[in-house]
Amino acid sequence: MEKVLKFDEKFQIFFEGVEDFCRHNNYDKNITNYISQCLNILFKFPKVVFSGFYFLNQETFDFDFSSVVPESFEKKMKEAELRMIDKGELGKSLQSGHIGIFSDEDGNIKTNYLICPLIGSTGVLAVIFINVAEIPEDSDDYLMMLLNMFINTVAMTIDNLIIRENQSKSQEMLDQIVASRTMKLAKSKVQLGEKIETLKSDLTMTMPHEVRTPINQILGFSDYLLKHFKKNKIEGQEDFSEILWDIHASAERLKKLFENYLFFAKLTLISTNVFEIQDLQKDATLSAEPIIYDRALMKAHDSGRSEDMQIELIDSPVAMNEEYLNKIIEEVVDNSFKYSEPGSFIFVGSSIIGKNYVISVKDHGRGMTKDQIENIDAYVQFDRRLYEQQGSGLGLSIVRRILDLHNGDFYIESEPGKFTTVFIKIPVSSETEEDII
Repeated sequence: MEKVLKFDEKFQIFFEGVEDFCRHNNYDKNITNYISQCLNILFKFPKVVFSGFYFLNQETFDFDFSSVVPESFEKKMKEAELRMIDKGELGKSLQSGHIGIFSDEDGNIKTNYLICPLIGSTGVLAVIFINVAEIPEDSDDYLMMLLNMFINTVAMTIDNLIIRENQSKSQEMLDQIVASRTMKLAKSKVQLGEKIETLKSDLTMTMPHEVRTPINQILGFSDYLLKHFKKNKIEGQEDFSEILWDIHASAERLKKLFENYLFFAKLTLISTNVFEIQDLQKDATLSAEPIIYDRALMKAHDSGRSEDMQIELIDSPVAMNEEYLNKIIEEVVDNSFKYSEPGSFIFVGSSIIGKNYVISVKDHGRGMTKDQIENIDAYVQFDRRLYEQQGSGLGLSIVRRILDLHNGDFYIESEPGKFTTVFIKIPVSSETEEDII
């Protein structure tokens, strides 16, 4: 005799809700409506209290709150999300890609959450939190299988909606963009290969603010203690101050390394998305000269070498926004000071050659061989064993990646032990101030 499975009434209600939702809502073109309907179905999950939805912000790699059902639990949902991050439970679930369980005590009240990551074609898309009165028992295998199937269906649908939305934004220009960029992107993808895929996976599973928070605390507390020792006479003050300066300086280096890592990762991801490249190349800076001048002087001041700086610039609009122009100057000038001795001159100049604005930065420092110039890559430093130097080797790789995305160019002339000149070519922008406004 064939065995017949029997389910309780609450399971049956949830099952029927999932079945009806999957039959009628997969073609909803509005993501917001779809998410709202999804949370309403999850509110039928056995012993549920509320459910909330968070999207992954692809620019900051933080989770942005979207909605919660019922809405009265919005504050409680946001507080719970922060506790999950602090205790590392959210990260564990995202890394595994499976539904996780988080139990927490708020006062004398114990709360339970199911953490449901939504995985799409490019990695983590979002996460759903379900607050339940009781964690499902081991015997509730069918209930968890049904929930997992529902979450996967929601993830697939949202992934498709996002793809459709992106395609509709620039459909008319897609063929032209693909034609002009296909060969260059194909070559780039072959060279980066597994690096890009690994980077995408790592970034979508990482919570950058979990790194920024302790670094900022170290900087803040060490700065406070330095000021405290300066104001008060304490036995062993010089030794303590020296240790604190080392701590503060190390935290500053770690912060710059982390921010450069994120910046490089952001550029790498942009380079694989033709829509983002198109948007990037629409940006322009009306006046390049004051930005280059101010950034170069600032780096000279920070390095204690203001008297070593020589600047001769002409002005021009360039086809690049101020953020990226600032970053290029910051990294190139920083390298010039890092690899040359105090008292030797650093020259920053510019000219217009054809349709390009050409920036040159020259130092009279260590110099580079032809092989070293050809092998510039992320996380590579040359002769580190011979010299005391800090950094990750990301600077020039960031500069090259920015210029690649803007149809610019980058090359180096150098003679070991004598000089290094970095040339940066950026297309001159034809945009007027009225066009940009």
